Amino acid sequence: MTLVILLIISLCIGIGAWIVILYYHTNAWYARKRRHKLKSLSITLLLCMIAVTLVGCDFSNEVDNEHDIFNSISRQTFENDSYRFYIDESDVENIRPVFEDKETGEIKNLMRSPFSSLTSIENYIYGNGSLVYYMKMDYDKSGFYKETNRLSLIEVDTTTFDEKIIYEKNANMTKDTFLGLHTTDDIDFLGITSFFVDKRYIYFVVDDNQIRRINRLTGKEDTIIQTSVFNNIAYNGRYIYYPNEAYQVIKYDIQTEKEMTIPDIITTQFFLTDSELLYINRQDNYSIYAMNLSDSNIRKITNKPAWSITGDDDFIYYKSKIDNELYRIDRDGQNEMLINEDNE
Repeated sequence: MTLVILLIISLCIGIGAWIVILYYHTNAWYARKRRHKLKSLSITLLLCMIAVTLVGCDFSNEVDNEHDIFNSISRQTFENDSYRFYIDESDVENIRPVFEDKETGEIKNLMRSPFSSLTSIENYIYGNGSLVYYMKMDYDKSGFYKETNRLSLIEVDTTTFDEKIIYEKNANMTKDTFLGLHTTDDIDFLGITSFFVDKRYIYFVVDDNQIRRINRLTGKEDTIIQTSVFNNIAYNGRYIYYPNEAYQVIKYDIQTEKEMTIPDIITTQFFLTDSELLYINRQDNYSIYAMNLSDSNIRKITNKPAWSITGDDDFIYYKSKIDNELYRIDRDGQNEMLINEDNE
């Protein structure tokens, strides 16, 4: 799409140059003919400008299809073509991100270097393509107490497993206040419940009621979304989806910074995929529905009432309100199967 825009712009510049040359090098004997040509070329140039505008508008409305979907309800896991990443909480004293090789089944630590007893890993991760992110807190020890000292957001390139810090911040509010650095605009890092990242910004979900973003180039922080509570949040590279106080789903455009309420959906739980918004319909006995992201058509998937839902390319997983068990169904609502230790 970018190449098409550049070609159109180049064509228009060429036409403009042709007009200038024609204007200065055509003699007066052809003045009347030149005026006719200039009029035609001016119309052509105008049409080119309109085409560029329309193409640009179409481009600005596109979702980044190369961006993996983030759902806060599954913030402890991420999969790409080669690996499955997740937070291992089997040892509460050693919570850490690990990954499973899909081909061999081998499980390894995502962090290549060991960390000290004064470092803790937060129990959520984020991934997009070959890049996986995790957050760690470093502490200072004062007597018998530990004080939060520094927050670091780490990016791991899983093609090489090289790490780099993309964001670091002094998280000790006592020290900041003493130095006169802490303001009400600073993020309370102890209240972060999940995060996601794109090329320009880092987005922190704080205290489950606001989303704050940080410019990766300048470090500027601001609040873009504030509500009473987030049951879950989703992001697809262009839009952030979140529920409001009336159980409606709000769609926030990160480019225009405008938001809209998605009509006809009342829910407390939803899950975003590449093509659909899956949700539990509070207006229909908590049945599972899906809204097509392209045309907003809504379809019912199953009559079974559910507490929560997640999904992948092939299946929908839901926890039943009837027996509190986890079930798996096809994306069309067929072939329901109970998920337990024997068939996980």
